[in-house]
Amino acid sequence: MILSFDLSADEDGGALPWRSIALTDGDRTMELLADARIALGKLTLGWPDVRSVTQARTDRSGTTDRTRLHGARALTVDLTIFGPGTWALLDELLAFCHPSARPLLLLDNSDWPAPRRVRLRTEQVSAPAIAEMLDGVAVQMSWVAPDGVLEAADELSATVMASGGAGSVGIRYPVRYPLTYAPGGGSGIVTVTNPGTAPASPVARLYGPHTGPELVLDGVGSLSFPGLAIAAGDYLEVDFAAHTARVNGLPDASRYGALDFATATWWALPPGSSSVRFTPDNYAGAAQALLTYRPTYL
Repeated sequence: MILSFDLSADEDGGALPWRSIALTDGDRTMELLADARIALGKLTLGWPDVRSVTQARTDRSGTTDRTRLHGARALTVDLTIFGPGTWALLDELLAFCHPSARPLLLLDNSDWPAPRRVRLRTEQVSAPAIAEMLDGVAVQMSWVAPDGVLEAADELSATVMASGGAGSVGIRYPVRYPLTYAPGGGSGIVTVTNPGTAPASPVARLYGPHTGPELVLDGVGSLSFPGLAIAAGDYLEVDFAAHTARVNGLPDASRYGALDFATATWWALPPGSSSVRFTPDNYAGAAQALLTYRPTYL
């Protein structure tokens, strides 16, 4: 499947649904739709490569198919540059194609509930195609989108208070001594909604004071850190996409080694609504988990 959007002006004078299309990389931003020197022609989004996991059935026809994930997708923008300063403007565009750059293409469509973005990377086979014409320069810009998805430009968040522990749900196994009891009052569960069309990997900050934090996506799996203590005023930052666990998000404060690898599931929020629980072994009233995530779209 290829998604192709015509970005040229509507010959009938009707309003196009695109409100903004821009490239950004750090402190550099280049608006492609509103710049009078640029005429956009077409935006093409290739479908993400499917990472097929299949095996022939030995006792009957057909295959056993465990495919769940996808790879990158291709993205192409066709445009024409007009007027004075054409080649200087082209230099600005080419800066977003350096192999080390990871620019974002920001897209705002009136049919979408919120703007979206896609992270890009250039590669050798997608070097810009440039054709000089009498009245301008025609350019085709091609990138790879390593994540394979579009995501909301703005983050959403959800907070869940701590609950559970040995004192409120009974003894947890394996038993850890001495047994302690958690104060009541936490709800321990929150409904999180991903309005997108693909799973979204959150970043969770598990605020102390608590010991043995565990974050559960009901019906899918959990991440737990048995015996790990997080003090009041600190938090354990768990990045479900990067597979990292750091105190206060500091790169030199990793607690990855405290993870219960035997039961660990680096889950993602599926499209729709799901329940997330924060159930440390022991905690005080201020302990809570803050989840931030971006709705994700194919």
